[in-house]
Amino acid sequence: MRAAVLTEFGAPLTAQEMPDPVAGGGEVVVQVLAACVPRMPRKSSAVGGTTRSNRR
Repeated sequence: MRAAVLTEFGAPLTAQEMPDPVAGGGEVVVQVLAACVPRMPRKSSAVGGTTRSNRR
């Protein structure tokens, strides 16, 4: 599966291939078709410091 991964505080998110999760006892795995990463402060933005408010 693809995942947005934060490797260290203040670093940008990176898209990485991760192993599919496996449910343990009393757990379930759900399939998420789409998700949104909320805006982050400029210093830790997932898109290299570009936010909607400063794109012109």
